[in-house]
Amino acid sequence: MPYRNEVDETTYRINLRRSLSDRLNGSIGFDYSTRDGSDYTDVSLSVDSNTITPFYIADRDRSKLTLALDWTPIDPLGIQFSFSSSQDKYPEDGVRVDGVRKGTAQLLSVDANYALNDNWKLNAWYSHDTNKIDQVGPLNVAPGDWHANLDDKGDSLGLGVSGKATAKLNVGANVDWIRTN
Repeated sequence: MPYRNEVDETTYRINLRRSLSDRLNGSIGFDYSTRDGSDYTDVSLSVDSNTITPFYIADRDRSKLTLALDWTPIDPLGIQFSFSSSQDKYPEDGVRVDGVRKGTAQLLSVDANYALNDNWKLNAWYSHDTNKIDQVGPLNVAPGDWHANLDDKGDSLGLGVSGKATAKLNVGANVDWIRTN
């Protein structure tokens, strides 16, 4: 697998935030990032190693949109909603033709916290994420390439409690559940 001595990523970001009411705040943001780096150094004498582009150091352009709401329906309760969606493009350079070509990701999350009193607090969260990539690779046994459309989905849930057991002792407990497929 080839590597790079340097990888540079630049991100341009714009975020707008606004108070929508006494109990509701919102924001919208857009990020654009571009990644490139030094020439690749091959570490294998394999015929195909010089055509592979590792996705974690590959040239990439990413566009990302984020929406968020922070709602306080009653004084001890706060609820936060967040959604983000991104698209990645991995340009071909004519030499490194194998690897990820494009990708998408979405994340939806809801977080809540509730103050039972000044000393004890409850929290809960849920998130759902979807990640997809289109990938191309060489076939060693026949001419041509293989194509893979990979799809990964995940759900996560967490519950917690924290508080002051005594004036000098803080305690807390969390239970987290995560599933990906």
